[in-house]
Amino acid sequence: MKIQYKYHLRIDIRIFLIGIILIVFGCNSTRFVPEDKLLLNKVEVRVDNKNIDKTELESYIRQKSNTRILGIAKFRLGLYNLSRKKRSEGWLKRVGEPPAIYDEYQRERAKTNMLSFLKNKGYYDATVNDQVEINKARRKVNVIYDVHSGFPYTINKITWNIRDERIKNQEELIKNNSPLKPGVPFDVDVLDNERQRITNFLKNQGYFKFDNDNISFLADSTLGNKKVDLSLILDRPIAKITANSDTLKKDHSIYSLDKFYIFMDYEPQKALADSAYSMVKYDTLKVGNYYFLSKGKRKINPNAILNAVKMKSGEIYNSNNVERTYNSLASIRQFKFINVYFEERESADTLANKILDCYILLTPQTLQSYTFDVEGTNSSGNYGFAGNLNYQHRNIFRGAELLNVRFKGALEKQLAVVNEAKQKFNTREYGVETDLVIPRFWAPLNAESFSKYSMPLTRLSLSYNYQKRPDYTRTIANSQFGYDWRTSAYSRHQFNLIDFNIVHLFAKNEAFVDSIKNLYIRSSYIDHLILATNYTYTYSTQNLQKRTDYSYFRLSFETAGNSLYLLNRLMNSKKEAQTDYDLSKNYYKFLNTPFAQYAKLDLEYRRGFILDYINSIVFRSFLGVALPYGNFDLIPFEKQYFTGGANGIRAWKVRSLGPGTYSAPNNVFPNQSSDIKLEANAEYRFKLFWKLEGALFLDAGNIWSINDKDNRPGAVFKFDQFYKQIAMGTGVGTRFDFTYFIIRVDLGIKMRDPAETVRTKWRIFDGPLKQDNLNLTFAIGYPF
Repeated sequence: MKIQYKYHLRIDIRIFLIGIILIVFGCNSTRFVPEDKLLLNKVEVRVDNKNIDKTELESYIRQKSNTRILGIAKFRLGLYNLSRKKRSEGWLKRVGEPPAIYDEYQRERAKTNMLSFLKNKGYYDATVNDQVEINKARRKVNVIYDVHSGFPYTINKITWNIRDERIKNQEELIKNNSPLKPGVPFDVDVLDNERQRITNFLKNQGYFKFDNDNISFLADSTLGNKKVDLSLILDRPIAKITANSDTLKKDHSIYSLDKFYIFMDYEPQKALADSAYSMVKYDTLKVGNYYFLSKGKRKINPNAILNAVKMKSGEIYNSNNVERTYNSLASIRQFKFINVYFEERESADTLANKILDCYILLTPQTLQSYTFDVEGTNSSGNYGFAGNLNYQHRNIFRGAELLNVRFKGALEKQLAVVNEAKQKFNTREYGVETDLVIPRFWAPLNAESFSKYSMPLTRLSLSYNYQKRPDYTRTIANSQFGYDWRTSAYSRHQFNLIDFNIVHLFAKNEAFVDSIKNLYIRSSYIDHLILATNYTYTYSTQNLQKRTDYSYFRLSFETAGNSLYLLNRLMNSKKEAQTDYDLSKNYYKFLNTPFAQYAKLDLEYRRGFILDYINSIVFRSFLGVALPYGNFDLIPFEKQYFTGGANGIRAWKVRSLGPGTYSAPNNVFPNQSSDIKLEANAEYRFKLFWKLEGALFLDAGNIWSINDKDNRPGAVFKFDQFYKQIAMGTGVGTRFDFTYFIIRVDLGIKMRDPAETVRTKWRIFDGPLKQDNLNLTFAIGYPF
């Protein structure tokens, strides 16, 4: 009876889903289209030149058809059509999308806009023809634009006419990186970019008042054969006509920086409300040509501000240094608002550079804060909740040092050997974390080369964590000392010179011990110490404020135990015995604890493609390799790789896949972790309505052991076998986007299981779906 009940429930769900699809997509799509109008069903652009960006051309079409999911389903229009005609408003109308009504004027306007774009790209003989396909019976219309570009006009030769004598001395430097070369297309956008490039170059050479209006182009297209002679004219400053005609002949001026006025507690709201605010008397501290102005006692040491200001008195104006100053002041996280501006000051020496004084207005953040938050947790697929008490001091030693202290308590439900089905939360965790961020390098080296983009940071952290699990209890003490810096808006470097962990396990459950005592990996569940050095490089073009294509790359390298191993060898230390689940092994020890020795490399790449404002596709690939050697013949448990769960191959439960073809016995501790991980993911995401999003995904990969001593059958990586051991899963998911956080639910379906012993490993072709083919996961945030 129980099996029959489940079967009928499954049928009912299927009928319900089919009913929803028929209701949404089976509605009359022209229900809200006026009788004398047509529904714009499809807009298509066909281009005969692969060098023309089709997506850019499509952006000039203002009238779009209704948005689609998977390129076919107009889900939002279907929701809108479910609403009542008599109501002008309603929930379905708000979350749905009204029908796109065909407009002939917009069609003609799109042709004009596309022709204008093509001419700007040098295609002056281009044509845009449109086809209008009307289905009167269904009251729908398709519009097709056929773009024939012809051949572009190209640059025959370019002449540089620099009329400013001072700038003419730098002509070769200006021309070095110019994209304007004979043979390239005559592209107006390229010309505009060239104007901006030259302007930026000159602003970095002290020409504070130089702007794009001083550069113009003269094109001669009378040569024939689609050739253009181009002249670039860099003119003198535009000046008013006066009685003194020499005024018009002056060259552009170079500006030097002189005095800096730094307002350390500027209040913009009071400045706007009170015109006399600027007349308030300030306490002033003079350090050379830098004036620090404050009302009362200065909260931040002026040296911390000076380290962040990348402009120097006496140097010529440089716009890049202005941007670096903004970035550095923002990176120390002391100020709500930062404003930098310049004022010209008269100089008695008419032959010298002109003078600029710099004004830096800083509005401080709140000095101290306390917060308490409760959060849902998903730690490697184990669900629970946690409470955090946080304290932050933004200027603990008056040098813009940032101190964070967090007290944490958490409860989780974890899969375990012990049968605790009646206990909802079987894991307790308590801990304290402290983190000190110093806005400079604590190191005997010149940090200037590390601060070309923003302020380099030194990080120190200490933490202690107590975890009581059903299988064992452990404590983890950690300390880190390292550096964090950016070299561009996209590139970040993190280098931990010291990453020290000491793990102590006790109160081990007998059932847990029995489950691993005959496995090679049992040695990863002993007391151990890790003294590591690691480096992480991250490159990301993702902008969370804009929906644009993006790339993400992360490289991480870590090595541990080498210095301790070398120290023991130099001191002729002897290895000491350590009882390992009734088997004694000999290790070098530090602080009476065996230390791990290994090297580890992670590579991750993601690529996101934004198809339109509701559809996107994201791809991810990951490769990780950890090699144990020397004092420890395997990787510590917390440093090993695993897959499955909410952020891995979602058709499997967390830590239940691999290594290789290995399949753990039922009701045994989930020990599927190992030394090598290879994974690839693809996810198609689409907005449905309100805050609800949908997703279709495909995951593939596995983990393997690198050591032949691993006695789990099929676990060891072999070059001639690994590609046959790739697991594959697919599935569907929903996401609730609440702006500040995303709640995610994914249903994974096993497609190919490397642990299957039957001739075919493709589960998806093995009859109806069974319960063990499905895996439901809940998580916070996107998987990647």
